Amino acid sequence: MRRPKIGSTVRLYANWYSGMVRSEGPPQRKKPPLKKPLKMLNAAREEILNFPGDVRCDAAYALRIAEEGGKHPAAKPLQGFGGASVLEIVLDDSGDTYRAVYTVQFDDVTVLLHAFQKKSTKGIKTPKHNIDLVKARLAAAKKLFGEKP
Repeated sequence: MRRPKIGSTVRLYANWYSGMVRSEGPPQRKKPPLKKPLKMLNAAREEILNFPGDVRCDAAYALRIAEEGGKHPAAKPLQGFGGASVLEIVLDDSGDTYRAVYTVQFDDVTVLLHAFQKKSTKGIKTPKHNIDLVKARLAAAKKLFGEKP
């Protein structure tokens, strides 16, 4: 039996190692294309940026799911808007409740309409002044992004 030369063994190891170093690694998971990219009204952007960090991250994740065409478990239809085109994300943090309201009624965008901390102690109902603000911003969004046919 013939023994391989030491030099050839070193070359074999060097080739194997360089192949390991140059490998591209595991295949990267491609993100699904966004069905409806998120647009924020300027006031809503400022409001959501004032949320605590963890709540802001949870809201961003829920909005990302909406962009991809899904619905986060914390999102529910907002009453008084006729159907499920205006949704409310309810988030809790250290005894405080935060809400973000968005709409999916436009063909090509998801629009964040309003974000606020719920301060009412009178149950879970969304306060009337916040509902009125959402209605006004929804009307503005219809002018900006067009009404769904």
